[in-house]
Amino acid sequence: MDYVLQLASLGNNWIEVLEKFDKINFTSDVFYLASRFPENKAEIFQLVILPDNFQRLVTKTTDLAYLANFFPHHEIFKKGTVEEALKEVQAISFEQKAYTKRAAMGFFKPIFPQELGDYIGDFLDRKTGRQVAQVNKEAAENASSGYEACKANRGSKI
Repeated sequence: MDYVLQLASLGNNWIEVLEKFDKINFTSDVFYLASRFPENKAEIFQLVILPDNFQRLVTKTTDLAYLANFFPHHEIFKKGTVEEALKEVQAISFEQKAYTKRAAMGFFKPIFPQELGDYIGDFLDRKTGRQVAQVNKEAAENASSGYEACKANRGSKI
C-alpha cells in the first residue's frame, strides 16, 4: 500500500498513474486506483488482464475473489483457480494481439509485403489495432478473420 500512497501524491494525473501501473503489486491497490479514478475503471480492467500485470497482481484465489467483487460483470475473475484465470487471460491476450497484427497486415497490404505489416502490428496496442480496423475495410476483414481463427483454435498461432 506504500506505493499507492506515492501514486496518491500524483493527484488526479491519470497519465502518470498509467506510467507507474507496473509497480502496483496488490489487488487492494487496484481498488484504490479505481475508486480514485472511477471514470477509468474500464481502462484499469484492461491493465489488470494484461498477462504480466495479472501474474503480478493475482497470486491466490482471494485476489480473484477481490477482483470478482470489484468487476462483477467479468467472468474471468470467477474462475475456480488462479491457473484457470491466467490461462483465460493469456488466451484473450493472444486473440487481441492476433486481431491487432492482422489489422496492420490488412491496412498495409497495398503498399508493403505481408511480413512487414505483421511486424508493424507488433508495435500496436489493442486500441490502435481497433482504430486501424475501423478506418480500412481490408484491415477490418483481415483482423476479424484472424481473431475468429485464433479464438476457434485457442492457443494455436495464426
